[in-house]
Amino acid sequence: MVFIDQVYGGDGLGNSCAIGALLARPDKPCVVVTGDGCMLMHGIEMQTAARYGIPLICIVMNNAALGNPKLRAERISPAMGKLHELPRHDWAGFARALGVEGVTVTEVSELLPALALAFSAKKAIVIDVFCENSPAPTDRFDAVGGGESLHFE
Repeated sequence: MVFIDQVYGGDGLGNSCAIGALLARPDKPCVVVTGDGCMLMHGIEMQTAARYGIPLICIVMNNAALGNPKLRAERISPAMGKLHELPRHDWAGFARALGVEGVTVTEVSELLPALALAFSAKKAIVIDVFCENSPAPTDRFDAVGGGESLHFE
């Protein structure tokens, strides 16, 4: 199972949704892909995973920004975009402070070994992936704000 945070309604709910999924299906691995902004809101849920021995794998896209809101704000002005920047937090260190395994990935070549560790660990782990802010294909979604339909064919 994979939860991509922000897809399920509210920012940062991926960790708690994944904990519920793992409690319901402990025989299946579960991975959350989330951003650093979402971790600021609900990252503490990793302590729940540690406390109850829930093997949640959390991949944090650490781009030092409120990702897509920053990209959208930059369309208005650079100053508006700057308001959506974040400090580059140490999410692996945060995880270790909560009793969770924490791994930092700064190079693409480090990602597969980190994932291999995560799947073999059988305990909660945070993989802190340093990355750049990349645009997501949100044009259709943005159009709804202008009154267009979000109908997909």
